[in-house]
Amino acid sequence: MIKEYLKLAITSIKHRKLRTSLTILGIIIGVAAIVSLISISQGLQYSIESQFQKMGAGRIYLSPKGAFGQGTQGLTTKDIKLIEKMPDVDWVNSYIIFYDRKVKFSNKEVSTTIAGLSTDKLDKKLADMDINLIDGKFFSGGERGKAIIGYKVAKDMFDPFVLRINSKLEISDKKFEVYGILEEIGSSEDDNQIMVPEEDARDLFNLKETVHYAEIKIKQGKDINEVADKIKKELKRERGDENFELYTPEQVLKQMQTILGVIQVVLVGIAAISIIVGAIGITNSMYTNVLERTKEIGIMKSIGARNENILSIFLVEAGLQGFFGGLVGIILGAGIGKLVEYIAKISGFAMLKVPINPLVLLGGLLFAVVVGLVSGYLPARQAAKLKPVDALRK
Repeated sequence: MIKEYLKLAITSIKHRKLRTSLTILGIIIGVAAIVSLISISQGLQYSIESQFQKMGAGRIYLSPKGAFGQGTQGLTTKDIKLIEKMPDVDWVNSYIIFYDRKVKFSNKEVSTTIAGLSTDKLDKKLADMDINLIDGKFFSGGERGKAIIGYKVAKDMFDPFVLRINSKLEISDKKFEVYGILEEIGSSEDDNQIMVPEEDARDLFNLKETVHYAEIKIKQGKDINEVADKIKKELKRERGDENFELYTPEQVLKQMQTILGVIQVVLVGIAAISIIVGAIGITNSMYTNVLERTKEIGIMKSIGARNENILSIFLVEAGLQGFFGGLVGIILGAGIGKLVEYIAKISGFAMLKVPINPLVLLGGLLFAVVVGLVSGYLPARQAAKLKPVDALRK
């Protein structure tokens, strides 16, 4: 019996190709939007979590209050020395950051980020952060006039020239020798960055004691929250103010997940509007279909078709529209997700990987079928209630 229902439904759809295509367009758009947005948000979440996992446990980040990583004001080398002396602290990596600075190589000038950091045990600190080199060496202490460059600085920034170890860069009229080349991290900001010794950076940009932010590694076995409280108390006592903020990776991750969750809800809500439009389209199409086939319904009833048979025929047709819309929608949605991943990669954000989750695809397809069935129920019930005599008269 189901086979016969399917044949009738497919025949009806074939006779109304244009109308059916326009009807299921809303379902296609809605399902594609939902699948792509969920996939992209899962990719964002995975990328964020993987980056924080790379940071490792036992890290605390220190920045001026209200300006994490932006390098405004508030921290000094005195604060860093105070933290380094604390017994629970393994090491401190302080940074001074300068954005959009001119860098010249072989008569080509570009703008990029310059990071000044201490050379003392930098090889150990960066290794702890899972940052590796594809060539050259890390600073180990006392280096001057050297630079460690990001992957894209070496490979792409001075295209068609490729930087190598011992290449000479010019930053603010001062020459630097390429000392190391970082492997690709996947973040545009990191891969386009140039690291130089802290002393050179202070000379270049006329800074004395300012520190823009710092990374603090606590000793193994210590409770990160307790150590953070101790650091906060010591800094407050020595500075006489609280113009600083301390973060743990877990705190930053929770904040970002909250923001991402809000974005997901908004985007899925927008996609749901398309689904509603598609559902209205199916309902309208099915009502029109009932009116057009009134006489056909009367003939079927006069030769013995029951209400359940008529109801099933129209429900199967509505369900098929939802199925076809959902099938095209999940394919389109998966394609959009992978397109976003590709665009992110060529834009310098290779860390974004958009997964194609079979459960998301199956959920999108089932959702589309359910929407089709629900949308077609009222028109199908109206068709089933038609009396044979009235239907034939019309």
